Amino acid sequence: MTTNLPKLSRQDGPRPDFTKERARQSEVRATPRVTFRTEPAKKIPKEEAPPTHRSMRYFIEAIVVLALAVSVFRTFIVEGFMISTGSMAPRIRGYHYRITCPDCQFSFAHTATEISPEKDPQHNPAGHHLTCPNCHYDRILLSGQPINEGDQILVDKQAYEWRSPERWDAIVFRNPQRPAQAYSKRIVGLPGETLQLREGDVFINGDIQRKGLLAQRQMRILVTDSRNQPQLQDENWRSPWGVEPASGDSSWLIQDDCFHFEPSVASQASENVSQQWLTYKNWVRRGGGHRYRVPLKDWPIDLPLPSENAVLRFDSTEKELSCRGALPADIVEKLRVLTVDTTFHDALIQLFEQSHLRPITDWEAYNEQSGLIPMTVSDVMVRMEVSAASPQSQIRLRLNDGWYDFQCRFDFTKRIAELSLSGQKKILRVGDLPELPFEEMIEIEMSVMDRQVLVAVNGEVLFEPYAYRAEKETRDEVVDPVHVQCQDGSVSIARMQVFRDIAYRKSADDLEISEASPKYRIGPDEYFVLGDNSIVSIDSRYWPRGSVKPSLIIGRPLVLHLPSRKQIIEIGSLKTQIRVPDFDRVRMLR
Repeated sequence: MTTNLPKLSRQDGPRPDFTKERARQSEVRATPRVTFRTEPAKKIPKEEAPPTHRSMRYFIEAIVVLALAVSVFRTFIVEGFMISTGSMAPRIRGYHYRITCPDCQFSFAHTATEISPEKDPQHNPAGHHLTCPNCHYDRILLSGQPINEGDQILVDKQAYEWRSPERWDAIVFRNPQRPAQAYSKRIVGLPGETLQLREGDVFINGDIQRKGLLAQRQMRILVTDSRNQPQLQDENWRSPWGVEPASGDSSWLIQDDCFHFEPSVASQASENVSQQWLTYKNWVRRGGGHRYRVPLKDWPIDLPLPSENAVLRFDSTEKELSCRGALPADIVEKLRVLTVDTTFHDALIQLFEQSHLRPITDWEAYNEQSGLIPMTVSDVMVRMEVSAASPQSQIRLRLNDGWYDFQCRFDFTKRIAELSLSGQKKILRVGDLPELPFEEMIEIEMSVMDRQVLVAVNGEVLFEPYAYRAEKETRDEVVDPVHVQCQDGSVSIARMQVFRDIAYRKSADDLEISEASPKYRIGPDEYFVLGDNSIVSIDSRYWPRGSVKPSLIIGRPLVLHLPSRKQIIEIGSLKTQIRVPDFDRVRMLR
């Protein structure tokens, strides 16, 4: 057997002896020496590496890997889409004008979907006026406003890999008629159900469908915001918030956009003052086609009778004074000067106030004006930012949906919230208030939507929502749906917002408000979808069989990641527009 061992190297001559002396000398030679230089050492230039294709190869490989990663990410996880229409407005916008009311500084959008910004970026209809949805100022010119691109959203394509779509989910899907087009709508009907639309609500198999707090927040539409107070305040404007019953001695103090309640000894002793409510009334400045009437026994003898084309009319047979739409304030003042008849003066004031108070409707500032009759929307939500100065403070919040007047009492001493019908002692629901720091702002939300009362504090629902049935076939017309009362302690309300629910119409071209739509029978493998902007949305109400199959669903909107607006840049004589992100609107969509 042979063993392969490493061979020692041979040297010429005899092998030297390895003595201690040699080891010492070797050690000495191996010891590094420290030397001092008076001149810098010369730097030996390194030979530059010749150019190779290796670095270019690495760069190309990195680009390819990144492209593959982005492609895989878009294909299987999320993908971006740009919205071009206003079927989900005002929450998600297509091509639009971004408007700021010159009076109350409220920002809102108006559709520009029908206009191509590439063809005519400065298109502005001459003489076109818009009305602010917050303060109803109606002299807003569209001229000079740039067109903004549609919102860009990120869609979660894995949303329905582990669960099925649910009612009220917003989805992105391919148009059943044109699969190359992607649409965004909301699921309202599930497979195998029978769906019908009644008075703006969704009924499935004869039962109304109710939304939870999260869905209500996603679908609610702002009606008014106390932070945006008009500055002009012309004679046709009245603040929607007032104290009732009116009294010279009131514990309520309204300052700009804030409301303060400060109880006093005099107010507590006066029953009239202690029962005062801060009330919201939906006041409009101008317009309207409805005829309003007040009783008037006789026309003033010192005033000529109005002509047939006059704003005012007097019916001597019915003994009524009437006008069509909101009675202008300047006409009221002129007529009051021309006659000394105090009865006529009182009738004019009554008619003026009555004609400017309207129920909340599904009118949407985003849409172009049309001949559609506005639909009354009685499903409302109020949101308050409140701070109570003491544990003894109590707040009562009332909402009226035209059927019932519900009241929720917040008792901070007992830390409970009690729901009842206004004026009745029976308690319908009781919930525990979370531990709340006094003199710090809390959020209170209360809604009467889908025949259900829901109350939440700081985003927490206090008790099981109270569902009810309507005993009457029709609702009463309500112009003052929200009331707030405070007692026993100081309270400050920094912000009041009133929202309305989405009102689904039978069809977009339905000039008269129908009581109910046809019944839609949804197939076993289909979904029924509607747009939030029901007046203009093309959705399952129009498509054959009116439904979307699961294979057409792309995913669920996740983030509104790139809303934008146009910014005008001027450099010398050069003037141009650039697209800049609108960070105020960036948000999660669910």
